[in-house]
Amino acid sequence: MDADPSELTRSRLDAEAHATLDRVVRHGRTRRRSSRTIIIAAAVVATLMAVSAISSLLREGNLTGSVIALCFFGPLVLIAIGRLRTQRQSGRFRFINAIVMTRAVRPPADSWVHLAPTRRLGWSTIVAFAWFSLGATAVFIAGFGQLFGVFPKQNEDAGSIELVIAGVLALAAACVGWWVTWLMYSRNARSETVGRRLSGLALGRNGVAVHVPGRDLEVPWTSITSVETKVLDLSRDSSVPMIVISYRVDEGRPDGVQYVPIDTLDVPPDAAFTALRWYWSNPTARTELGRVEARRRLEAWRRAALRAPANG
Repeated sequence: MDADPSELTRSRLDAEAHATLDRVVRHGRTRRRSSRTIIIAAAVVATLMAVSAISSLLREGNLTGSVIALCFFGPLVLIAIGRLRTQRQSGRFRFINAIVMTRAVRPPADSWVHLAPTRRLGWSTIVAFAWFSLGATAVFIAGFGQLFGVFPKQNEDAGSIELVIAGVLALAAACVGWWVTWLMYSRNARSETVGRRLSGLALGRNGVAVHVPGRDLEVPWTSITSVETKVLDLSRDSSVPMIVISYRVDEGRPDGVQYVPIDTLDVPPDAAFTALRWYWSNPTARTELGRVEARRRLEAWRRAALRAPANG
C-alpha cells in the first residue's frame, strides 16, 4: 500500500492532466460568473414581457394566447432562477452493492463499487419543464378542440390547416417536454429513493460504470484508452466541463467515447478525476476497489480536493 493517499492527488499523478482539469473547471466557473448578470437581466425582462403580453391578450379575450405566453415566459424565469443557484460539490463516494445500479437482467461485472453520485437538480428547473409541458398539452387540446367545435375559436381567421399545424407542433413540444421532465425527475429519484437504481459514475475492480437516466454503460478497465478533460462550448456564455472516457469497442468498429459532465457529480471534480485516472493508470491498485482500502483512499482524495483553492 502506498503512503498517504492524499499526496497522490497532485504529486504522483499526471500534473499536466490535473492542470488541464483546473483550467476546465475554472473556465466553466468563469463563464457562469460572467453570465450571472445576463441571466438576472433576462429574468427581469422576461417577467416584464410576460406581464405585458398576458395582460394585453386577456383584454382581447385571447385565452389560448395567454396560456401560450404564460407557459413560455414562466419557465424561462424559473430556469433563470435555477441557473443562479450554486452549490459546492463536496459529497462523498458511496460504497454500494453494484446490483442496485442494474436492471438485474444480468449480473454486474463487480459486486461492490464506489459511486460518485449525480447531484440533485434544482426544483425550479424540473417545475419549469413540467410547466412548459403542461402548457403545450393544453395548447394541443385547445387547438384540436377548436378544430372539432368542442371549444369556440379564439381567432375566427384561423383555418383548419392552421389549427392542425398548431396542434401537431404543440403535441410534439409536449412529448419532448414530458420526456425531459421525466428524465430529470428520475435522476433525482434515483439519487434519494430506496428501491430506485442509483445514478452516477461507479468504479469497480473490473471496470467503470456510467448509469444515468437514458444511459447505462459498463466499460472494462482494460478497454479504456484514455481519461481526459475538455470543455464543450454550448454558446458564447455557456460551457460544460467534461471528463472524457475513450474506450475500445469491437474489432473493426470505431472507439467509443463517454462524456461525464463534471458539474453533474456530487463529489469534488478533482477527486472524481483523480480516482478515475489513478485506477486506470495503475492496474495493480485496482485490487483494492470494492474494499475498505479504496474507501480510505477515495475519502483522502475528497478531503484533499476540498482543501485545494481550485475547489473552494
